[in-house]
Amino acid sequence: METKERIEKWDYLKFVLIFLVVLGHIANFYVDKSSMMRMVFIFIYTFHMPLFVFLSGMFAKRNINEKKYSKIFSFLILYFVIKIIMCIGNMLILDTFAFSVFYESEAPWYAMAIFLQCLITIALSRFSKRYVLIASIVFGCIIGLDSSFTDFMALSRTVVYYPFFFMGYCIEPEKISKILNKKIMKISAVITLILLAVLLILKIDEIYWIRSILTGRNPYSVLGDRIKYGVIIRFIYYMIVTFIGAGIISLIPDKINHKIGQWMAGMGQRTLQIYALHFVIIKIFVYIIPIYDWMKKILPGYTMLYVFPLALIITAFCGLKCFTRAFHTLVFPKIKV
Repeated sequence: METKERIEKWDYLKFVLIFLVVLGHIANFYVDKSSMMRMVFIFIYTFHMPLFVFLSGMFAKRNINEKKYSKIFSFLILYFVIKIIMCIGNMLILDTFAFSVFYESEAPWYAMAIFLQCLITIALSRFSKRYVLIASIVFGCIIGLDSSFTDFMALSRTVVYYPFFFMGYCIEPEKISKILNKKIMKISAVITLILLAVLLILKIDEIYWIRSILTGRNPYSVLGDRIKYGVIIRFIYYMIVTFIGAGIISLIPDKINHKIGQWMAGMGQRTLQIYALHFVIIKIFVYIIPIYDWMKKILPGYTMLYVFPLALIITAFCGLKCFTRAFHTLVFPKIKV
């Protein structure tokens, strides 16, 4: 059987996204202390998880079409593996114990959401893709009206991010890469990201309320007086994020002829492993190692700059090959369904 050559562009993109996941989670610990961290958080959360879910849909295509339930079931296993890792980490780091089987507001939600989105896509395979996409956008917009959909089985995030998953499922990697690999797309992407950064620098306190929309888990009731605009805000969010996501894909090179490119591609192939481990490592630096206090002494006035190299170090550490075999044994057991 002929196998397709691995396209490194997607591994580079996955590396960039998992680095942003780590950076965003670090920033979240300091949004109350630093306006810069609020800017970093909003900038990252504007696009990183929708794009991550988009890639998940793109590369789940074969498992969905061939109904490879053993592969799909691995995401449910991943969900529980991350929950157990975080539970043990909280006991050791914070001396607290909390475990809920199906309620989750932190990192494990992603695995549950992908698991459910794969099953939903299989169930909807008999319907027109156009109508499924339209319906998914409609449901993503209206689910915020119901306050009962929050963290139970990550249902809110599953529905809110499903349009991105389904778009990824419908699009061929080679085709989208060819369409977006144009100079005008790259220029538009750079301009858009610069404008977003400038907006956040100038108006972060005025627009920080959008955080509740970007996480995908909150009902519109958290918007206060803006609740009546919730559906419109999410629809606009879908359009903006789709454009930004396409731009970011266009900026990722097809090939990096350097050792750094090989390293990035390797890390990109181990994103699930990094995702599973990074949150506990972050908490070690936040609660056990007084790195924030150290940096206040070393870089007064620039304390928060340390989060960028820290995020890279944690990403690299969690992506070490020494963890890979154990991770795959736990998450991808050889089972037949």
